[in-house]
Amino acid sequence: MNIPLKENIKKFSLPYIINSVREENTTGMLRLTNQNIKKDLFIKGGYIIFATSNRDEERLGDILLKLGKINKEQYDISVRLLKETGKRQGQILLEQRFISAKELLAFVRHQIKEIIMELFSWEKGEYEFIPGELPMEEVITLDISTGNIIIEGIKKINNLTIIRAGLPPVDSIPVLSSNPLNIFQDVKLDSDVEKILLLVNGKNRIKDICSISSQPEFDSLKNLYLLYSTGFILNKTEGVKTGKEEVIEQGPIKTSEESVDVEKINNAFSLLKEQNNYEILGVKENATEAETKKAYFRLAKEYHPDRHLNLKEESVDIKNKLEALFARITEAYNILIDEEKKREYDMSLAARFIKHREKKESKEDDINKAKAQFIIGKKNMDKGNFWGAADALRWAVRLDPSNARYLSYFGNALSHMPRRLHEAEENCKKAIKIEPTNPEHYINLAMIYKKAGLEAKATALLEEALKWDPDNEIILTELGRRKGGFFKGLFSSDKK
Repeated sequence: MNIPLKENIKKFSLPYIINSVREENTTGMLRLTNQNIKKDLFIKGGYIIFATSNRDEERLGDILLKLGKINKEQYDISVRLLKETGKRQGQILLEQRFISAKELLAFVRHQIKEIIMELFSWEKGEYEFIPGELPMEEVITLDISTGNIIIEGIKKINNLTIIRAGLPPVDSIPVLSSNPLNIFQDVKLDSDVEKILLLVNGKNRIKDICSISSQPEFDSLKNLYLLYSTGFILNKTEGVKTGKEEVIEQGPIKTSEESVDVEKINNAFSLLKEQNNYEILGVKENATEAETKKAYFRLAKEYHPDRHLNLKEESVDIKNKLEALFARITEAYNILIDEEKKREYDMSLAARFIKHREKKESKEDDINKAKAQFIIGKKNMDKGNFWGAADALRWAVRLDPSNARYLSYFGNALSHMPRRLHEAEENCKKAIKIEPTNPEHYINLAMIYKKAGLEAKATALLEEALKWDPDNEIILTELGRRKGGFFKGLFSSDKK
């Protein structure tokens, strides 16, 4: 993380802390303490999913009583049962039928938000982030983006001291972020925030924006604080491009308004390992910087991790795939947009192509050599020279190990040699595995079993082969359904 795991919130404000956790895609528990108050935010993959508090007024029962959703008698019953059973108050309220399951879902999410929102008013306190897997799997979780939590929390702040403490000096020049993870997050910017955003041009200082804006100074500062805290803007540094046109043209995503094509995400994810950087972004190798940037921003918006928020059953799987896609798209873009990195990458692609071509040519050469060795082996088989046949066929198998016919013939040649039946069996089994519908391989293996005295296994194998070729004369003859010798003509000269 780009912040200490433990520190005073005067040094790092709550919006900055939780936005940093979001950007790092971190999982763990964020504990915040202020004198006797203790709150825990449970974070999974950068998203706040649950929260607890030791404040009585933030207990679910107290919130429902305040909202008028339960009466005092129902509240007292729930508190008594809570102490007696140790169950959660929400579960007790549901069991007592004081609220419905649908209401419980809405009220628990409201409670989580209330616990978080109160934190934005803290002027002092400590935080500690404890990374690692969460201690429990919550059934009811928050379904709101981190950006919208920050926006809603800051909107509730009416303390100028907190706002000023979270902003850089008034002479700072804010610029729009060029990081798609920030600019395409699922957030709802109201018209006042958007008006301030239009004044961020890489020239206006914070104090200039406050002077130009028609909004009261406090509102202007609050909206600037909101934009800084969500990562939409940052301080200008030498050489930084504002990227204003791209940001305004693309705009943040709104998961509630834009559909998510799950099938497209799955397909894109399945191709990740196969595609090079140009294929990932869908651009040609001679694409201009503008074309590459346009393609990147389009894909970064389409595969932003926040898009999973409106999904239900598939949300965890899709979120992981979106994160992988977003990371790979960004990696490809960072290479292709940098001249030196692009040149090095192009050279590596060329070298990979040459190596692949050489490997392909080498494989074709091996296949041709294997074919020549097979012909030699087959001729030796016809002459009864099984030792010579085995030597040639062994080379054929080494050069082309996926050729089932070579394996089958090699097994047959070995079966004519002393103490080689096991090796012969293994090669014929490999042939059957590669070509399970070719009766020739079954016949070869059956011959080996017969030589080993395993008549039952030989018969069973021939019956299996008959399924693939019911009219095979050799199999029918051996099974006593035709007259003739065993394996007669199996390796006659017309076999290829």
